[in-house]
Formats: sequence, structure tokens, C-alpha cells
Amino acid sequence: MKAARFHAPFDVRIEEVDYPIPAEDEVVLKVIRASICNGSDGALYSGRRKREIAYPWMKLPWPQGHECAGEIVEVGKAVGDFKIGDHVACLKYGGAFAEYQCSNVDQLVPMPAGMPYDHATFIEPLYCTYAYTGHVREGDAVVVCGLGPSGNLLLQESGAVGAQKVCAVDMHSLRLEKAKDAGADVCINASAGDPETEIREMFGPADVFIDATGFDVYDLAVRVLRPEGRLVMYGVADSGVRYDGTRAFFKKIRFCTDYKTDKKATTFEAMRYVETGAIRLDVFTTHHFSLDQVPQALQLVVEHPDQIVGAVIDVG
Repeated sequence: MKAARFHAPFDVRIEEVDYPIPAEDEVVLKVIRASICNGSDGALYSGRRKREIAYPWMKLPWPQGHECAGEIVEVGKAVGDFKIGDHVACLKYGGAFAEYQCSNVDQLVPMPAGMPYDHATFIEPLYCTYAYTGHVREGDAVVVCGLGPSGNLLLQESGAVGAQKVCAVDMHSLRLEKAKDAGADVCINASAGDPETEIREMFGPADVFIDATGFDVYDLAVRVLRPEGRLVMYGVADSGVRYDGTRAFFKKIRFCTDYKTDKKATTFEAMRYVETGAIRLDVFTTHHFSLDQVPQALQLVVEHPDQIVGAVIDVG
């Protein structure tokens, strides 16, 4: 079968690999749709994220991709909750950019009836992002910085759990257009002026600042947050960040990570908002690629973030 495997930065190859053989508690999934994680897939591909530090367990060549949905075509002897023909999303890290994937049943989420595969491939980032919304309280003013697919989901999730208003900040107009479609109350282009001044004038002080960029935006967060505000570190800053420590200390800024507990419970809770329409999984897809085009798709994500938001891989 075909699979996209990471060998080194800027070196992802479409290769012939063995068909997976499931263990007793595993299934074989025929991948129908996969999607590119602009953060981890892009950062690994570009070399911005150092594999030896972030993923010391990763053996090369690595089967890349971790967002996908498909149909179960084989089940292990001990599998009781799933059967051949079931449509599922997979939460496993690695192996999504392939024609078939082997997965433990604990990593599978049944797709809601009628949900398109194009949407279901984003159930995995839905879980990852929703795990951070425990930091958002009813009535909060929330700034989301970085509006790729994950930032777009965090924006929607903040509104779904009770934020009074949400501000989207990005450097690219296409992403801000998608954020507006997703319900942002204010959209600010950080490349067109002083984002701190614009946030203050157009939005006001923030209770929560969510970093979904993975870059150095901490000082902006510290400046626009209210005293005792929360800086939610969703984006992994793979290089150094600088911020005014004195300001952060005396404002009592809280630096927050995730609330991840049980994967399936968190996912099912988030899916309830999808079913009511409060969270949309279709609003940020801008491109479709074939499995053979994964290297080109990753290159576009890394080198031209102004041209692409969400990339779906049409595998099946």
C-alpha cells in the first residue's frame, strides 16, 4: 500500500509499505480522508520542531499524519465494540497519510450518521483544541491568535462554551475571512498595523488570550490581558519567546496548558456542539490534495500560509 513517510525536514516520500496486521485489540482502517495539522505536521516537515526533543520515540522513516477518518475493513479477535464496515474517526498519532492504518480501539470515535468524511477528519483536532476550553469561562472576552484549523476551532469552541465575545488575530487575510465566517466578533490583521493598539481600541482588554500560532506572541498576550488574565498555550513555541516578565508578574498572568483527560469523553462532549451547529468542521477547508500530493501540500502549508488554511487529503 502507499504511505507518506517523513525521512527528514523537507523530505517526505510516498512509498510502498506493508499492509498493516492488527493485534487482537486493533482494527485496520481504510483511510478515506486525512487532513494536515498545520502545527505539528508543518513544524516537523519544516524542521522548526526538533524531532529529537519533541518526539524522541519517533523512529525514521515515520508514517506521517494524525488526523483521519475512514471505514473499518478488518478487526482483531478481541475487538467487541466495532465491526467491519463501521465509519470512524481516528485519534492515533501517526500513520494517517496512508491507504490503510492500524489502530487500537481506544483511539477510535464513531462518526455521526450522515457526517461527511471531509468533516470527520477534523474530529481529532476538535478533541485536541476542545481540551483547552476549560480555561474559558462564561462571559469572557477571548482573543485567539493564529487562525489555522485549530485556531478556528478554538474560536468557535470559546463561543460555544460561553465567551461573550471573541477576537481573531492573524497575519493573513484569508484566515481572517474564515474566522469571520466562523463567528469572530472582531478580526485584526497583525501585519497591517499595531495589533496591541487595535485589540485595545476594537475589542478591549481580554480575559483569555489563546496562542494558536506556535510563535513568539507572548508579550502581546501579556499586554492585552486583564490582570489575572489567562494565557492559554495551545500553540507550541518551538523557538524562544520573549515577554515582559515584570508586567506578567505584577498583572498575575496565568500561563495555562490543557485540560486533557479522557480522549473519548472529551471528544463526545465537543461533538455535542458539532451536532447542534455551534461548532462547524467545514468552515476552514480551502484545499484538497491526493495522497501522492502530500509532500507538495506540506510545502504549501509551510511556505505559503497566506494561501491555505485547511488541507484535506483525499485518500480513499
